[in-house]
Amino acid sequence: MKNYRAKRVPQNIINYKCLKLFKGKRWYVEFFYKVPEGLLHLHSAKEWKRFRIFEDINRRKGKEREAYAKVLLEAVEYALVQDNYNPFEKQIKFFVKKEKYQMTMLESIEYFKENIGEKGLEKSTLIKYFRTANYLSEYLVLMNKKNSKPVDIDDLFISDCLHHYKKRIPWSNTNYNKSLGFLSIMFNFLISKKIV
Repeated sequence: MKNYRAKRVPQNIINYKCLKLFKGKRWYVEFFYKVPEGLLHLHSAKEWKRFRIFEDINRRKGKEREAYAKVLLEAVEYALVQDNYNPFEKQIKFFVKKEKYQMTMLESIEYFKENIGEKGLEKSTLIKYFRTANYLSEYLVLMNKKNSKPVDIDDLFISDCLHHYKKRIPWSNTNYNKSLGFLSIMFNFLISKKIV
């Protein structure tokens, strides 16, 4: 993001609120953005969604971190106010402008990875979810099914995917069962968001 100071505009014509810098164990810029009406079903019917911007603020120390934090806050504010940045633009493209569009399985996996963090899970848990989701993405490409829709992915395909990695890595039965569980959680999440 660029370093610009945003001009203030009246709150009633913008779609964000509560833009703040948080200083704790980890520093970040936080804001809430109004969920577009056509996407409410993807966000548990919540009117506002929280976003946190880290960039590389936590790699800096002391006065350098303070200065960088100020620049980052101003850059986020500029993006929201002057550039009309909308964090839902990608979802609007898929769900509002093209209501009949159905994500591919690879796009659905990316959606899962981008949004599962909203549940406030531990970083170690998210890493396990991402790793297993990446295995499925890799297997889809390997089997020339990168354009497959979620409806095309059945139990047999998932079973073949898991057996492929059980031999390749190799996995124990415990690893296999945990990966199966993570994929089940991913598909349940996608079902809850009406993607699958």
